[in-house]
Amino acid sequence: MTRSGVIDACLTLAYKGMLDSVLLFFILPIYFDDPIYRTFGHLNPIKVAMGYIMALGCLMSFSGMSNHRRVSRFVLSTQFVLIILPFLSIFGCVDLPVWYPVTLVLGFLTAVLVARVGKVWRLPRLGLRFRYIAWAGLASIVAMVFVLLITSGGLSRFNLDLTKVYDSRAEYKDQVAPWMFQFVQWVGYVLDMVVIILAVRPLSARWRILRWGGVALMVVIQILLFGMTSFKAFLLLPFVMIGLLVLGNRIDIIKSLMIGAPLLALVLLIVAMTKNTMGNALLERIFFIPAGMHSLYFNYFSSHSYMYFTSNFFGGLLGGSPGQSAVDRIAMVYWGRSFSPNVGWIGIAFAGWGIFGVLVQGVSLGCILRVGDSMARDVIPRGAAEGLLLGPAIALASAGLFYTFFSAGFGIALFVLWLLEAHYARDGQLDRPSVVPKLGLMQYFN
Repeated sequence: MTRSGVIDACLTLAYKGMLDSVLLFFILPIYFDDPIYRTFGHLNPIKVAMGYIMALGCLMSFSGMSNHRRVSRFVLSTQFVLIILPFLSIFGCVDLPVWYPVTLVLGFLTAVLVARVGKVWRLPRLGLRFRYIAWAGLASIVAMVFVLLITSGGLSRFNLDLTKVYDSRAEYKDQVAPWMFQFVQWVGYVLDMVVIILAVRPLSARWRILRWGGVALMVVIQILLFGMTSFKAFLLLPFVMIGLLVLGNRIDIIKSLMIGAPLLALVLLIVAMTKNTMGNALLERIFFIPAGMHSLYFNYFSSHSYMYFTSNFFGGLLGGSPGQSAVDRIAMVYWGRSFSPNVGWIGIAFAGWGIFGVLVQGVSLGCILRVGDSMARDVIPRGAAEGLLLGPAIALASAGLFYTFFSAGFGIALFVLWLLEAHYARDGQLDRPSVVPKLGLMQYFN
């Protein structure tokens, strides 16, 4: 094992140990009656040890990926930190059945295998005319979002008070048409970040004069977007993006995730130790609820009929009934009320079609990541691809793959990477054969 691999293994074991300790001494004593924990048992030392072995196995599956697979490494590392390791801690601490983590790891490893095996795919480089049309279309989406937010009462509900965000967000959801939600996420998670990328890493020296002006403009716009929607991530993302772009050549972004997550947990732990209940609540919400929710989906749908992906257009063809929702069913069964106990892509896949659904979604995610690797090769500035995919990668930990791709910005982020790859490429670099020679579209790809 290389020196870098040893460091990754040590960071993984340290993070897993912290999660075990936090869960046993700070989360379970307070939230023991939560269905995620009360449905099962108590500490099982053998399963705790099994969790460490599984964690190292998952780490070894993707840690050696080359820099040509930047998108795959980043998205898979995010799932490893947010879902796999916390779930393995819950597995040992509340004595979950062994097949639960096996199912979770099976979905993860399927995605790793598909993303890793074989050469990185090559897509045709987009031509100048197509890029102009695409950028104009994306700019119109940004303009449309702000116009519709303002006309739907955005200025009247404008709020920068972090203690009132949930009230303001409820007003936003009541006043804005549901079809607008995905466009707001596209703008806040992806499209506004493009301007920061082009400002911090300009295409040519003549644009450097606008460098920090563009950054300042986007920070202001993100603040406006937060004020009208109350999504806290919109405030944080510009600064994360700037940090990734400035430090991208000096740090290993994967190791940064493995260090940053425990540091965040430590900060929240210190807050919790001051008798501030917000620290415990945030610890559970960030590190254990998204992962732990998988156990309820596994528990319920292992003994009840699957949903056959009724939330998308295939549902009726596969035997599902229109209007069914796995989330609603879990809410009513375990909490007795209607709300949104969302789960990540593996949980949704299992609810949709059991183990077969997990395998299909793992293959689908792996293929999407391979496409992303092709779009982010070599010429995209380090930190740019990771920053664009940060929001969608986090969303993937608490939403289905199809929802994340089409609504939470994953798909639009990959398309933007394709545009940026063509912008940053120099003549002669990464020549791409066209895959559409007979469709009359070559003028847009050359």
